Amino acid sequence: MKRDLSALANERVQILVVGGGVYGAAFARDAAARGLSVALVEKDDFLGAASGNSFRMVHGGIRYVQHGDVARVRASSRERTVLLGTAPHLVRPLPIAIPTYGRGMQGRAVLRTGIAIYDLLTADKNRRVRDPDRRTPWGRSMGRDELLGLFPGIERRGLTGAGLFSDAQMLHPQRLGLAMLRSAVDDGARVANHVEVTRLVQRGERVEGVEVRDALTGEGFRVEADVVVLAAGAWSERLVAAHTGDDRARRSTFSRDLCLVIDRPADPDIGVAVLGRTSDPDAILSRSKRHLFVVPWRDKTIVGVWHIPYERSPDDIRVGEEELRSFVDELNAGYPGFGLTRDELTHYNTGLVLFGENRVGAEDLRYGHRSLLIDHATEHGIEDLYSLIGVRYTTARVDSQRLLDRIIAKRGWTADSGRTAHTPVRGGDFETFAGLVADTRREWPGRSGADIERVCRLYGTDASDVLGTDAEVGVPASDDANADLLAKQVRYSIREEMAVRLQDIVVGRTDLGLFGAPPRRELERCVTIMARELGWDPARCAAELRRVEEMYPLSEPVSASSRTDSLREGALR
Repeated sequence: MKRDLSALANERVQILVVGGGVYGAAFARDAAARGLSVALVEKDDFLGAASGNSFRMVHGGIRYVQHGDVARVRASSRERTVLLGTAPHLVRPLPIAIPTYGRGMQGRAVLRTGIAIYDLLTADKNRRVRDPDRRTPWGRSMGRDELLGLFPGIERRGLTGAGLFSDAQMLHPQRLGLAMLRSAVDDGARVANHVEVTRLVQRGERVEGVEVRDALTGEGFRVEADVVVLAAGAWSERLVAAHTGDDRARRSTFSRDLCLVIDRPADPDIGVAVLGRTSDPDAILSRSKRHLFVVPWRDKTIVGVWHIPYERSPDDIRVGEEELRSFVDELNAGYPGFGLTRDELTHYNTGLVLFGENRVGAEDLRYGHRSLLIDHATEHGIEDLYSLIGVRYTTARVDSQRLLDRIIAKRGWTADSGRTAHTPVRGGDFETFAGLVADTRREWPGRSGADIERVCRLYGTDASDVLGTDAEVGVPASDDANADLLAKQVRYSIREEMAVRLQDIVVGRTDLGLFGAPPRRELERCVTIMARELGWDPARCAAELRRVEEMYPLSEPVSASSRTDSLREGALR
């Protein structure tokens, strides 16, 4: 995957995708797989913003049972199955317990009935999932004692037990989306990060491309296309508004979703739902309050999701100290024995997600229901311009497929049928994860089992290519096996995955900065390698370090020793 801007400037494509989040990646993958010529540009790095800052859950649609929305239950479950089957190294099932209290709507019988209905509606949920460890278990009831044995700190007053269901979890959202994008490139797509669209280009009634600016050099050029698809989330409406001069084009409501990363190992390897402070006004059958979820993720715990309608610029997303403390208090109220303190928050993830219509200051908030698929010929009289604004990571593939089907039909193009539901993403074509790890261990007998498993989790069948990356001339070898492995990942990311800034390495390609601020020692080693590979001078190196350190407002970088111990454990579950 090479960053070739001259090819973008000189070759007209059938479809240009603006935005390199999961919706842009899924759309580009589908279009390229069908034999269409496609290009994609992203103003920052791929899979940033909301896509890289999600709660890591792949939702199977159990919440929609409350809404009586069978279609959404089925669609969500189907897409969860697709991800478990096509990206088994990056997605795993995750059991979640929902405590029950008293009788009636809050009781165990009602919840167990709801889970049974869900299981019935999703009875085909494991179809085409080859790896038995990636198949989603059936739901069941849990008694009070069993639940307290797992979560002794849960609120006990009126506790009667729990319902247990399974969803799925992404181990690295950025790498999952990157795998989709690399699949698109394998099928002929041209992509580039750090390329910002400055304006749409229109001739007559039709859009014919965009003008862009290379964020690394400041140089501008034009990308020509028959069709332009805006898949840039909250930025999409702003591009249309700037182009049309009609500020009413910015009409959707977005939520600043927030989840907290807690420096605490999760035990057991099961999530638990606790009651928050808000209700769901759209639910037909509702428990008293919405849930916050406390779930294991790697060797940490994450908690969320908090939603706040957000009207400011998507370039100006802020989380205040008072808010963080309020969220800590809310969690502790619903889960008294958890005893979360502000000091345990090492990082947070936040991004703007399409939301429902809510009045300012509302406590009971409506979620966004479905993604927006907009033909701007209908909306604004502009032909060949479309917007795809997603509501969930889970449904990016199917929403992209729906919009692409419409575009192909309207343009009268000849294209292959969609095949992304059954085709593994880059790195995902293996029978079982255990088999992949065993094969890689045999190929690299000198590597520790933890290293092998971690690399297989992140790269799938590309793990051996990462481990075989050659040594860097001019960078001293290290006796630290973790430092050696990180160096290989950095070089591979630059050469094969279009990493051109330090932040691309830290959060977009490796797991170095997913849990909080990395130690300065590791950042400096990364910068040294990038300087050799990319020709950076000392000023550029210093600027890259400052930019990354500003990404972590909650904490000082953790000590090098504690971070090395965490990496050595290889706690990818």
